Amino acid sequence: MTLAVSLFGEFALFRDGERVDLPSSKKTRALLAYLALNPRPHRRERLCDMFWDRTDDPRAALRWSLTKLRPLVNDPQNERLHADRERIIFQKDSILSVPGDTEDQPLAGLDLPDCAAFQAWLVAERDQLQKTSSDATHTAAPVLSPTASAQDIRFCRATDGTMLAYATSGDGPPLVKAANWLTHLEYDWSSPLDAQQIQRLSASNTLLRYDGRGNGLSDWNTDELSFETMVSDLESVIDAAALGRFPLLGLSQGAAVAIEYAARHPDRVSHLILHGGFASGWEISGSPEIREEREAVRMLLTRQWGADNPSFRHLISTNFIPGATEEEISWFSDFQRKTTSAANVSRFMKAFGQIDVRDRLSAIQAPTLILHSRGDQMVDMDAARELVSGIPGARFQSLDSDNHSLIDREPASLEFARAILEFLQTARD
Repeated sequence: MTLAVSLFGEFALFRDGERVDLPSSKKTRALLAYLALNPRPHRRERLCDMFWDRTDDPRAALRWSLTKLRPLVNDPQNERLHADRERIIFQKDSILSVPGDTEDQPLAGLDLPDCAAFQAWLVAERDQLQKTSSDATHTAAPVLSPTASAQDIRFCRATDGTMLAYATSGDGPPLVKAANWLTHLEYDWSSPLDAQQIQRLSASNTLLRYDGRGNGLSDWNTDELSFETMVSDLESVIDAAALGRFPLLGLSQGAAVAIEYAARHPDRVSHLILHGGFASGWEISGSPEIREEREAVRMLLTRQWGADNPSFRHLISTNFIPGATEEEISWFSDFQRKTTSAANVSRFMKAFGQIDVRDRLSAIQAPTLILHSRGDQMVDMDAARELVSGIPGARFQSLDSDNHSLIDREPASLEFARAILEFLQTARD
């Protein structure tokens, strides 16, 4: 049995070429569209929050919808829609898209004004479909739909022998992402917060990511954890992957690592993309009040990182993603705990505070795109202005978000991926 969906005009499902009668419940139809267009594991709690948070029993409502959808998409040879006690996933590559009239509104008939998270996703998805169909009449548009089905994780040694984990995903020209706070190649791949961001960047490129020393799958026990080792580790990973010339992406403090690498290796970096970045850390440029505050946070996190009470980890999480739901905050808080140790958290924060690449900005030769969330509470807009004014010819684009780390469901996450892919495509053309 083959399945296909019509994305332009009224959302419709076809089975072996025949249109299927969808359930009368608009939320059930919207759930099918969301799962089919987001082929990754989804936690039941997250789906309940998206569609049924105002019902008396959202989990029962979700179960009811799944009973209506399973007979439509599953057959004895292929369980396309799979659910366990915690997660639900629509099997990737199990559904096709049929042609439609691109003048019609994409995904029509699915609006749920009372479901803010789903509606935000729907608006962003429609925007992406409309732009893709429009660009297709002029030139090949960047692919933004999540497509990478697997990542290839490997290991290499840093110059001091520290074991580093790196992963590649997707197919196409290389795109390297510098490590930032905090990463874990496996958890990031299935993250409810930004897994789609990884998938989007892997759609038109071979994306290379790695876990910096001290966290994720890389060695946690390392004698040195400094800005210099962060740059050196990036060099080691790139050499292990045998890359020639490539675009380099840096997020948060990873932007400073990317800047330093680009200044040292102008012949290797073809394009530089920075988001939420800064040129100098809190110990260098922060006011006395900020330095005192960050030092207090560093001490508290060191003492409370592994405790059962997650309140101090929540402190960091809410600053990173103030626009997140309570469930998203809890996931990110637990993710941080599982990603590194208390001792390394202290060392990371100390190293980040001592970053200073201000004198390296003028040395950047690669075309540069700087992105920054307008409401970023971790790194304010002045840091972005400093980067733009210091890097020759740098382009700037602000994003409509309060989050330092973008969340997949917000339109700014889609705009982030689109800006990067269009920047790279324009330069290549």
